[in-house]
Amino acid sequence: MEYEKALKAIETLETDSALEHYEAKTLEKRFEELMRLYDKLEPDWKKEYEKVEARKPKELQTPLGANNIEEVINGAIYDKLLEMCLSMHIANKIAHKLEFFKNIIIKKMLQDKVETGEISEDILSDRKKFAKVSRIISEMIDPTNENNESLIEWNQNILNRDNITSDVIQKLRDMEVGKLIKGKANAFAAKDIEITKALKALAEIKDISYGIYTKTKTDREGKTIYDSQGMPTYENLLVVDLPYYGQFSIHMKQESSISALSKIPYYGRRYIYEKETVLLTDEISPVAIKFIEREKRKGKSGTFKGLYTELREIDKVNPRYAHYLALKLGATKDELHNLHNSGKNGGNQR
Repeated sequence: MEYEKALKAIETLETDSALEHYEAKTLEKRFEELMRLYDKLEPDWKKEYEKVEARKPKELQTPLGANNIEEVINGAIYDKLLEMCLSMHIANKIAHKLEFFKNIIIKKMLQDKVETGEISEDILSDRKKFAKVSRIISEMIDPTNENNESLIEWNQNILNRDNITSDVIQKLRDMEVGKLIKGKANAFAAKDIEITKALKALAEIKDISYGIYTKTKTDREGKTIYDSQGMPTYENLLVVDLPYYGQFSIHMKQESSISALSKIPYYGRRYIYEKETVLLTDEISPVAIKFIEREKRKGKSGTFKGLYTELREIDKVNPRYAHYLALKLGATKDELHNLHNSGKNGGNQR
């Protein structure tokens, strides 16, 4: 099933122009085209959203009101910062999906060779070994390396040790798997373009809280990843607080859009509740709705100002939930700062 989807993705990229001449398009056009490409590549995107939400504490689990991609587009259109954040998220999702599809095709090709006894099964069963082989094969079928004969020869010599012959590489080229590699590179470039544009916009918007959070890199098991010198590696997260929509976070590459890192404010770990990028929505978690409705029955207005005292009490025991509630109620940068710092000595959200 996934293999068929991967082959379909190659066909999609042949006819879809969402990632072509990306920066020359208007923000609205970029956003609409990315969303529609994502819908083609990942028709079950809503289930993916729900999986991410299910990993959060109950009070933060937010339903997605949209049932199709058009509703997401219509809900965000003309809100420039929201469109930029959603475009970053979708471009990132597209890039990772294309990488996934590429690996599915390579794995299927190698599986066929395992079944005929031409290569060893441990190439597929050993996750690290497969990742290395897949990276080498990807370099060889990457369209940008098409004329790099020395690289191709060097890599083929490495693959020969595992009996992966040049016919495998040629077949992958004939299948145009290189389109997935090119698409992934273009999607990551689109993400970086949106990050750069968003940072410029954020520097001019005075009532939006945002910043960079630096954390250690971890693997799938949550273990710290170390470099060749034995030192911990780090990654940077851009965090943006959008009133009524919530918190948005996305990884930034050190070598690209983060060149102006020293000029970006620091974002404190204490208030980060979105550690994975998700589609932004103005919906609210069922737990939060119950809280707001209960306070309204007590005569409160159900607004940020009307619930300020209660939010400060929540902030003392669960600052992330207080931050979530405040944002969903439309709190601005200064209002968030006051909520978290009133009556305290020191401590800063950004």
